[in-house]
Amino acid sequence: MKIVPSLYYLIKYTDRRTFRPKEAANRLRLAANYLQGKEFATGFPKHLRIELTNRCNLACIMCPITEMERKLGNMDLELFKKIVADAAAHGTTFVYLHAWGESTIHREFFSFVREAKKVGLAVGLSTNCTLLNEKKAQEVIDSGLDFLILSMDGAIKETYEKVRKNADFEIVQQNITHMLATKARAGRGPFTVLQLIKMTETQEEVDRFVSYWKDIAPDSVFVKKLWTWDGKAEDINRLLVDEAPDAVNTVCPALWKQLIIHWDGDVVPCCTDIEGKLHLGNLREQTLWEVWNGESMRALRRAHTEGRRKGLYPCDGCISGSQPRAKIAAELALDAVTYEKFIFTDRTKLPGDSQS
Repeated sequence: MKIVPSLYYLIKYTDRRTFRPKEAANRLRLAANYLQGKEFATGFPKHLRIELTNRCNLACIMCPITEMERKLGNMDLELFKKIVADAAAHGTTFVYLHAWGESTIHREFFSFVREAKKVGLAVGLSTNCTLLNEKKAQEVIDSGLDFLILSMDGAIKETYEKVRKNADFEIVQQNITHMLATKARAGRGPFTVLQLIKMTETQEEVDRFVSYWKDIAPDSVFVKKLWTWDGKAEDINRLLVDEAPDAVNTVCPALWKQLIIHWDGDVVPCCTDIEGKLHLGNLREQTLWEVWNGESMRALRRAHTEGRRKGLYPCDGCISGSQPRAKIAAELALDAVTYEKFIFTDRTKLPGDSQS
């Protein structure tokens, strides 16, 4: 990462939430908790990832959702209101409205966005764009959504429809183009990322993909390395372009940063836990604070700080936490909105760059 461009984007995208005393103090506590290896976190999660549904209309070849055994369902709005009110009151500033599934399937999707905005949270979404028609594009603008990832894995029809099974290349391309045009006409809207996942099927189309979309002016065209989840899905592992890095036995910063909330209120610490095996609690019955510092979460933090990560599900085989601790602490101290904009812009793939 080059220092000058990094500083430029960091300054450019610094969000106003960075300077709010309550939220800033919360993030500094999280950074200190991480560095000190505190099993009881005095800071509140800086962001949440809330699964509105685990249903999906596609069967993408790089996604393990097709083999998911967890019960299918949709989150109800009253549970969501409870969660976001609790989060906002304690220093959380950002919520992603997706985990597994395609969130725009949920008929009340934009009601969820508005409820989160009502309590002062910034809101993000990653979507496969299949349902992002003209009406929904305008609703994206009107709802106040802050951050939008438009996923399109392929530069040509054959590749895209092989990767994103059940999707239509022309419809998705049209939906994305219209979304970007709607935002441009409005002169406002979410920070928008056009994303491609780099894997065996898409690696030859990276430059073509970026060249096409960068002229249509999203905020960022981003090429993301394929994530292998728990490393055990062989059908997904074969899609890796580069050999997966060695797993680490370091302390994972996610344990002091976030919570993943499934549609039924069940909470897990990591997005890779698709089945919800590492169950921390349920927000129908508990508060966020009770789950965040419950025995299960404290035991997990303790295992990491004591070097007992190997053998833990889903931590064994993961590379999270491999960066220098000081860098991770600095990221924890940065507000979530600024951080998301920064990482999705600073690592933008441009034609002619070395592929990484």
